Amino acid sequence: MRNIDLPPIWLLGFIVLVWVAARLLPGWVSDTPELDGLGRGFVLIGMGLTIFALVSFRRAKTTPIPHRRAAALITTGLYERSRNPIYLADVFILTGAILWIGIWPMLVLVPMVVWVLTIRFIKPEEARLRE
Repeated sequence: MRNIDLPPIWLLGFIVLVWVAARLLPGWVSDTPELDGLGRGFVLIGMGLTIFALVSFRRAKTTPIPHRRAAALITTGLYERSRNPIYLADVFILTGAILWIGIWPMLVLVPMVVWVLTIRFIKPEEARLRE
């Protein structure tokens, strides 16, 4: 189970939920160019954050996989500003997907994904790093 308990899988699940909601509740969908553009921007920012963070992991020769022990603590680059830039990126990507799909009432899922990331990944990671 730990092999599939990964943030990208959770993110994909939330995005699929948004997509399904848009299909089942077409009256909730607002197809506006402003939301499309804003959504695309959020997704691009999230993808960029993820790429930069993964480059940091590669340079530090440590794993980005949350359930594994880190070989190093990254404190440079994005990690000077945020302890969890990949999780921040996931929030940007989900927010962007919701806006891009045009079903903005589903923004209520954003705090839910933050909660899942915190409980499933951030708290256990921080505990391992303190060890």
